[in-house]
Amino acid sequence: MEDLQVQDVILDKPHTPESRMHMKVRTKLFAIILLLVAVLVGSGALALNAIDQSVRNGERLEDKLETQKFLKQMQYRMTGLANDERGYLLTGDPEYAEGMGKKTEEIRQLLSGGAEKLEGSDAAALQKIDEALERMLALNAQVVGLVADGSRAQAQALHFGEERTLRKQEVDPAVNTFVEALDTEVSQLKADNAAEARRNQSILLYVVIVSGLVGIGLGFWLLRTIMKPLTLMNRQMREIAEGDADLTSRIELRQKDEFGTLAGSFNLFVGSLREMMSRIGDASQQLAAASEQFSASAEQSKSTSLQVAAAMQQIAERSVDQAQIAKNSTDSAHLTLEKITQIASATSEVSSVSKEMSRQAAEGEQAVTRIDEQMSDIGTAVGEADDRIRKLALHAQQIDEITTLINEISAQTHLLSLNASIEAARAGEAGRGFTIVASEVKKLADRSADSTREIKERVVSIQHETRAAMDTMDDVKLRVQAGAQASREGARRFGGILNAIGEVSGRTEAMAASTGGVHDSFAEVSGSMERVSASTQDISGGTQEIAAATEEQLAAGEEMLSGASSLNRLAEDLQLLVSRFKV
Repeated sequence: MEDLQVQDVILDKPHTPESRMHMKVRTKLFAIILLLVAVLVGSGALALNAIDQSVRNGERLEDKLETQKFLKQMQYRMTGLANDERGYLLTGDPEYAEGMGKKTEEIRQLLSGGAEKLEGSDAAALQKIDEALERMLALNAQVVGLVADGSRAQAQALHFGEERTLRKQEVDPAVNTFVEALDTEVSQLKADNAAEARRNQSILLYVVIVSGLVGIGLGFWLLRTIMKPLTLMNRQMREIAEGDADLTSRIELRQKDEFGTLAGSFNLFVGSLREMMSRIGDASQQLAAASEQFSASAEQSKSTSLQVAAAMQQIAERSVDQAQIAKNSTDSAHLTLEKITQIASATSEVSSVSKEMSRQAAEGEQAVTRIDEQMSDIGTAVGEADDRIRKLALHAQQIDEITTLINEISAQTHLLSLNASIEAARAGEAGRGFTIVASEVKKLADRSADSTREIKERVVSIQHETRAAMDTMDDVKLRVQAGAQASREGARRFGGILNAIGEVSGRTEAMAASTGGVHDSFAEVSGSMERVSASTQDISGGTQEIAAATEEQLAAGEEMLSGASSLNRLAEDLQLLVSRFKV
């Protein structure tokens, strides 16, 4: 009784701020699910942002490379224009004049298209080149006009004088400065892209590792929170069901959630059961003693039936004692029957709590299923990012093809300069100026070849980084698939928990059925005790007529002996039942 009072005080104490800090099982599940979803959404957003940044950087790099290509084409046509002008000065062939007209138109078209695409400092640099080229093209038109009028000497003076000075001092420096600035900017963009890719890869790796560790830790913590109280209660319920229970033990669980409440109710149930078993044991001992005494009295009544007159008073007193004992036994049986009814009610409440636990576990299983669906959505987003990276690889391949074309043009220019050198050598002194032009063309071709090789190397580097990014995305896909598998495993574990709770509920219902059987048995005991009490009353009244009916008293003695034997057997059965529990 002292243990029960202490337990009642513990369970009924008001909730302090410390106790309110403990979360319910449902709150823990909801918090863990929200945390995992937030981590997954954050990882996906980070990955999408990194991929979008890489795509934007790639587009900027592609624009710069297109500008480089445009400048190379313009340089190529400017060189061709100068060669055609010198050829026209030397030969007067109209085909050179037509070629200059076509190249002039192509140069103007390139400048117009470039002005529409470029912005900022690039547009200003192109404007400077455009102004210088317009002056040079105007001089070129004057040279063509002088040659057509027959003033070849004036045309040569203008070509090798003012026009050459303009090209060397303004046009070529402006173009070279623009090309060098573009080369520097392209190199910086490539370096920035590589650094950004490494940084994003490291961040994604750290996020995945931290998310995995947090998920594993929270999963183990939640599993331990649920399984520990269930294991304790399941073990003690099994002991009670098998009849080998230690009713003095208690479940020490300091949680303030549903399991803590259930453990407190279970301890109250065990305490009530212990008190009931103790009272039943005491009553069975009294019943056994009374049945032995009753049996001895019956034997004595039978052996002294011939001395009824002398023993009448003694028999009457013993009959009164037997009636009182039977009444006490009947009262004890009624009290025991009430306690067993309370046990059946408490068992029904435990079964209801088990069903509520099963429902909450089912909700947890549904929440893990929703996480699996969100993992599928993340897998779709990663697939879209992989498609963008593959498009970036395709753009790099196209840049490589453009570089190959520029390289072929450079080789043809180099061959043209070689042919020009041969023709100048054949012309002798008259071809000296043309030799200089051929040398310049050769230098330009060499520079174009060098720039083409450098561009090709950088394109190869971009392709390598793109393949690395594609491999990284494949790894992310595998990790997303692993996360989905972990979610499905969590759902399977929740299913196992649900089955375990179902088993506990089944055991509880079986215990309720057993308690009902005990209730019926004690009802029979109570009926027997009432019948014994009635028999004792009959015996007490019959003692007044013993003097007149000795035969009747002998028959009553036989009945008393038989009833005492039955009562003794019932007392032994009751003691055997109580001895199975440690109280």
